[in-house]
Amino acid sequence: MPAITYELIKQDEATGARAGIIHTPHGSFPTPIFMPVGTQGSVKGVSPEELKELGAGIVLSNTYHLFLRPGSQLVKEAGGLHKFMKWDGAILTDSGGFQVFSLGDLRKITEEGVTFRSHIDGSRKFLSSQKSVSAADKGFKFKATQSFTGLKDGKYTVSCWTQGGGGQHYYTLMVQTSKGEQSAVIADTGWNDWHQWVIRDVEIKDGKATIGIDMVANAGNWGSIDDVEFYLQE
Repeated sequence: MPAITYELIKQDEATGARAGIIHTPHGSFPTPIFMPVGTQGSVKGVSPEELKELGAGIVLSNTYHLFLRPGSQLVKEAGGLHKFMKWDGAILTDSGGFQVFSLGDLRKITEEGVTFRSHIDGSRKFLSSQKSVSAADKGFKFKATQSFTGLKDGKYTVSCWTQGGGGQHYYTLMVQTSKGEQSAVIADTGWNDWHQWVIRDVEIKDGKATIGIDMVANAGNWGSIDDVEFYLQE
């Protein structure tokens, strides 16, 4: 499976605002982008064919709402979310974390996750980081990278913070330069148990570098990546 990559097209020197292209196994789309919302697997009043005609390259769905209705089992029986939606473009699936705040009157937070009272029938539903990705019943490959040019010569540090269940077949923080690739193995140890992973003394002499996260995951693997930094050492 091809990696998910970001291609920088232009960056404003004054504000840092960027224009680019995100490439995915299901197609590419420009950023910034207006993303049609298909919360429960469909964009209301618009067919997949019409979305294509309008130039939509990606559609947003929501784990929490799909979890309630139609349910992960039905989506699985349909052959996955792409087939369920009859959409072969990219999909961004919200984790359901926003509903932790927007449905504040209908939820209870614990260390293990969040228990919701369904706004549909009042039943109680439990959602955790692990459960929010458990609908993916097969392994997957994931690689997100960002390339830089025009960097000053010197030694750099790249770092990130992660938490999750662990158990991935392969999971690294990586940086590529003209001198080759350096990496740090990521080994998560549990829910809300955050760790920082660091690669120091990355030598750059031609102004170019690519940083990223590379993962080969097993079915049911879950976790979070946050606060990725890349900077010139003093």
